Amino acid sequence: MWEPVRRQFLPAVPSEPREFMTMPRYQLILFDLDGTLVDSVPDLTTALSLMLAELGLPAHDEGTVRQIIGEGQRSLVERALLRAGAAESPQAGLADAVIDDAVLRFRRHYSDNLCVRTRLYDGVRETLQALSASFPLAVATNKPGHWARTLCEVLELSPLFRWVLGEDDVGARKPDPKLLLELCRRAAVPVERTLFVGDSRIDWRAAEAAGMDLAL
Repeated sequence: MWEPVRRQFLPAVPSEPREFMTMPRYQLILFDLDGTLVDSVPDLTTALSLMLAELGLPAHDEGTVRQIIGEGQRSLVERALLRAGAAESPQAGLADAVIDDAVLRFRRHYSDNLCVRTRLYDGVRETLQALSASFPLAVATNKPGHWARTLCEVLELSPLFRWVLGEDDVGARKPDPKLLLELCRRAAVPVERTLFVGDSRIDWRAAEAAGMDLAL
């Protein structure tokens, strides 16, 4: 199960953004999105609840969703189904066709509720504004790229990022390092000059696989 390492943004970076400015070794800073920059759990909970209701299953509260989130939308949907009792027994798995159907339902509802109650963590905008004056910034998320870019646009973060990439943009999700390495390639910055800011063990494993410094 995914376990968050940090639940708020501010501890992930120095309390004063200018502390980064004294670290000339970095030429590129990458960020995870959900759980690092934004709290998207309220809208994910809405989408999951609507999906489960269509299937005649009980809804989950935000606390439960925070426990099962991570590793992409398919894993989230599968865990939500299992927690709601969709399987015949806790040990039984779910058929791919059942998960596929639920994922389609979830995607429809999440697309309709992408940024209703999602919010930035305190201090995020100010920190990104300060950092973007000295570093190119980018997002590397397991959320599909079009959702991530729409979120950044609605939350008025888009001008602060050079690139916003999701799992479908590179055909792999973290902890596979492809997202991080692709952003380094686009920026023409070596891995050893790149810092990745995340909030989970998945982010830690991705940075480790890429050979990249990580701030949690």
